[in-house]
Amino acid sequence: MMDAPMLAQIQRWQRTAWCCCALGFAIMLIVFFIERPRVMESYWIAWIFWAGVSFGSLLILMMHNLTGGAWGVPARPVAEAAAMTLPLMALMFLPALFLLGDLFPWANSGAALGPHKQAYLTASWFGIRGI
Repeated sequence: MMDAPMLAQIQRWQRTAWCCCALGFAIMLIVFFIERPRVMESYWIAWIFWAGVSFGSLLILMMHNLTGGAWGVPARPVAEAAAMTLPLMALMFLPALFLLGDLFPWANSGAALGPHKQAYLTASWFGIRGI
């Protein structure tokens, strides 16, 4: 069990982290209405990074379960915690799905695509591949 000063310190850090998160989200919303395509590009890169961490952690967990041994025991709690963010990553995929035209030029109806690309590069197929 943690002592009271350490618990108070952790609670202060959590409050500071939540305040920073709220401030960052507010700034993102303001900039979103000014420069939406740039915000969506940044959002997409951040989503790819954090989803990669989640999927990579899940891969480490699966490899450890498949091979066994003691090599994965120290990393298991961290990998489990990171892999448990996958439902959140699925939820965070939705803004990219709904604002696809701001991310990729082929998603706009006016983009000229060759016939071999037209069937694959559609918003519906992007959503199916994402799921």
